[in-house]
Amino acid sequence: MKPRFVPRLGHGMQVVLPPGIVRGARVYAFALPCDTQAVQATVDRFLCKPSGVKFDVLGSRVLLTFMRARELSSTAQNLGWLPDEEAAFWVPLRREGSLIPEYWLPYVVVDQSIAMATGREIWGFLKEMGQLRLPKGPKDDAVFTCRATLFDELGGEGRLKTLVDVRRDGPLGPLRRPFGRRGLLGGLANELLEFGVEGQEVAMVNLKQFRDAVDPTRACYQALVRNTCEIVDVRGAGKLPGAWTVRIADAASHGVLEDLGLPGGQQTTRAAAWLDMDFTIGPGELLWEA
Repeated sequence: MKPRFVPRLGHGMQVVLPPGIVRGARVYAFALPCDTQAVQATVDRFLCKPSGVKFDVLGSRVLLTFMRARELSSTAQNLGWLPDEEAAFWVPLRREGSLIPEYWLPYVVVDQSIAMATGREIWGFLKEMGQLRLPKGPKDDAVFTCRATLFDELGGEGRLKTLVDVRRDGPLGPLRRPFGRRGLLGGLANELLEFGVEGQEVAMVNLKQFRDAVDPTRACYQALVRNTCEIVDVRGAGKLPGAWTVRIADAASHGVLEDLGLPGGQQTTRAAAWLDMDFTIGPGELLWEA
């Protein structure tokens, strides 16, 4: 039997119990054409080889999202709530023997330490701290930026610099709602990722691991964790019009371009959308454990 976790509620606790609930979330999503073979090599290295579980990359696009949420809290602990902002890259996958699409998020930047610690320690999300900028209203510039601690060269000084910059000329403008509630998720997925999402759940997979204290080249714990994001309320969704310019930093510490088979410099996408929703994330499921 596994030992009981020693809780630290009221003593600077950073990891809260699931289910976690996110209210008032607005997600902006941008689909980026990628080199599928390069993405598959990254998935093989960081998911398949350690666990022995086979995943195949779906389609020829990865997804870049920015999210601002009004409240991030836990339904299992009355700690309170925090606003939350995140940026993430999503890779759509198909696991051998499963018909349900699953996502892996190889890069996630958040602005709250509790969101980072909880995501990493419970589900294995690859979250790191950073700074984000998103439009707050229709009159704000159509600019999305994500800053993280980057090392341009390994061995050099790390600095807080822009990792991702997405923009379009002019203000964001009013958000139009062409998608109805029925078929909403499928409509967005087909527009952005070229495959559908069934129901109101989005499945995600992560390699959860912790370094061993005695031999840090080894893992004292390692597991492949699957968890689901259950969408409990959708208030609207639609396309983001216009051409969006995407710039991703080429840093030695963050190999986003190589890992996801994305071109250097800048690229342009018209496959962009937004979604207003509330969602919950519950306990995970072990697909494999060392």
